[in-house]
Amino acid sequence: MKLPIQQEKRNAAKRLLEIGMDIETIIKVPLLNKEDIEELSKPIQ
Repeated sequence: MKLPIQQEKRNAAKRLLEIGMDIETIIKVPLLNKEDIEELSKPIQ
């Protein structure tokens, strides 16, 4: 089960993507783990 804080971090990263930050920059920010990055790399449904 994911912790709520992890969900918060994922939501924050999605907002960064929406405002045009590129995925490489987001990956450098130390708030995402590998699973989150894989999740973000999928197309938004």
